[in-house]
Amino acid sequence: MPRRRRRRRTLRWAPVLWLLWIANMCAGLAFSPATRVAQVRVEGAMDFDRNRIVGLLQGLRDVPALRANAYDIEGRFLSLPEARTAELTRNVFGRGVLAVSYKEPVAGVVGYPFVALSSEGILYRAQRLPPGLPRIQIPAPASAPQLALCLGWDGRSLAYVCEKTRGMQDLENATVEVNLRGELCLNSRIGTRIRLGPAERLDEKLEKLAEILRDRPGILRRVMELNLMSPGQAVKVPRIQGAKP
Repeated sequence: MPRRRRRRRTLRWAPVLWLLWIANMCAGLAFSPATRVAQVRVEGAMDFDRNRIVGLLQGLRDVPALRANAYDIEGRFLSLPEARTAELTRNVFGRGVLAVSYKEPVAGVVGYPFVALSSEGILYRAQRLPPGLPRIQIPAPASAPQLALCLGWDGRSLAYVCEKTRGMQDLENATVEVNLRGELCLNSRIGTRIRLGPAERLDEKLEKLAEILRDRPGILRRVMELNLMSPGQAVKVPRIQGAKP
């Protein structure tokens, strides 16, 4: 029986060459210093933090774009207690963008001049605080603010009260006090106590407070205490006659 001839297979060079070209391009992008990030635009940086950020970005020098460790840069930025978010993007044309944001302080902490409360209810160490912020009063048994906020209340409630009352008449630089049961009380700078009680129904209580301050200007100078624990039945304790606010 005659032997069949095997058909000789012809190697297709075009796909091979294309694969080699793609592999060469990828290797070039990954290892060529020509793709290094030469210019980074920083968005959202605060003035006090610019020198630190410049130092962080030095880690991108002479590193090809595809090998630059964005997570390392972002993580090192977030090591600052005031930092909130960071995102580094870059391309093979030598440009990058570092977008950052910081926690927004809504209150300081009595007895802790460099500790702030953020709008998310997080306590953190701040380098500086804007003037006119409310302050929160931590109960005496708590040895540190971080411990105090774990004893029965949440920081979000404190932050919410601070944000809503800031700018209200006669409540500038007020102190938001919280006891071990989690009950909230506003102490105005003229000596009037505004009892809010537990953190439930805060919207109603603060709306009632705003209504009272709007409809009865100067009322905090005429009362020692304003009890809003039941917002539908606000209780006012008159100031003792002759007592100065």
